Amino acid sequence: SKFHEKDGWNFKQISDWLIENNYKTPRGKTFTHTHCWSIYKKKSKSIQRFSREFEPTITDVKINQI
Repeated sequence: SKFHEKDGWNFKQISDWLIENNYKTPRGKTFTHTHCWSIYKKKSKSIQRFSREFEPTITDVKINQI
């Protein structure tokens, strides 16, 4: 995400950099721009999903003494 968001690279440039630096996909293949885009998209969705915050609401609290 650093290359894309901060440095302004497109996914083709990112995949070329990964290939030059001998990075492989988890299945051992060379990176393509679609691999980079897919990884970026999935990670962005994951970050959004796990960074959500919900306002707590407490309703109808009772204490029973036995």
